[in-house]
Amino acid sequence: MHLRAFIRLGRPQYLFKSALLYSLGATVALIGHHRISIGWYAFGQLFVSCVHLMTHYCNEYFDLEADRANHGRAGVTGGSRVLADGILAPDVSLGAGFILLFVGVALLIGMPSGAARWMCCAILVLGWFYTAPPFKFNHRSMGELCSMVVIDVLCPVLAFYLQAGTVDSLLLMVLLPNCIVQYSYMMMMNLFDYEGDRAAGKRTLVVALGPATAARMYVFSHLLAYASVIALWWAGLPGSVVLTIGLTVPHSLWLCRQVSSGAHRGLLTKSRVAFSAAAYTMVVAVATNIGLLLSPRIDWSRFNSADGRALCVTVTFVCTAWLMATAWTKTRVSRQTE
Repeated sequence: MHLRAFIRLGRPQYLFKSALLYSLGATVALIGHHRISIGWYAFGQLFVSCVHLMTHYCNEYFDLEADRANHGRAGVTGGSRVLADGILAPDVSLGAGFILLFVGVALLIGMPSGAARWMCCAILVLGWFYTAPPFKFNHRSMGELCSMVVIDVLCPVLAFYLQAGTVDSLLLMVLLPNCIVQYSYMMMMNLFDYEGDRAAGKRTLVVALGPATAARMYVFSHLLAYASVIALWWAGLPGSVVLTIGLTVPHSLWLCRQVSSGAHRGLLTKSRVAFSAAAYTMVVAVATNIGLLLSPRIDWSRFNSADGRALCVTVTFVCTAWLMATAWTKTRVSRQTE
């Protein structure tokens, strides 16, 4: 029982998002005709997953007061509840966070260049101090920015750099829509935790702006994300990426309607909206990866081995399968409880 609670405390299911964005960086490297080193890919992914888990355990400990004050959580928000419900002692979470921090530092030292080590250092610092003192970024209206920079910028940039030794403009174009989506998603998650955060004295961006303004900003961010895709198409973003991201519009419209109508505040509907908002970030990332893999810019004939292609395709497929299975389970449970 304690082992299951410890695993639940780390919320490993969310590691699929960082793995998907990390894979995105490697896929852009394929478009740039770079060979994929399986060893360095795996080493970088191990570091990213380690720091992502570290952030979860650290966050559970330092956000305990806010989680205890959160009586209206929406399923994917408000922490794992393992500490808040007294299943495990808070020191267990802090200890796990420190162990993963030390492992992350060891992996950082093993990176192949100074630039890669500096990127990993930034990921470690932002991940640890997301809720840990003295910075407590998510307590000072910077949690959304911190999460976006780590998951949707530094992780894919690290993956690309480990393969190419540089940073490509195409990578930055691909990341922009995903950055907007991730920032707004984190704001939405804080919107669901608004009451508990305010009671615990956390000044998240939603607490600072107010829930009504935050909800309007979330809807506007969807328009901004798709507008950026069109603008980037003119700047050289592959048409296949524009097409696949465009296929996510129905999901976006449904979410925006739900938030505009106040469904995110309803006792029976907030959990569904919260999961859909979380799934939407994955859907956009999956669409971006698929669009890149379909791009005619990738010349597979230049490779003696299909390992690089197979790796990127496999990660995208696994993440997509997990998302679909989770959505099916959520839908089935929702129907049974109605």
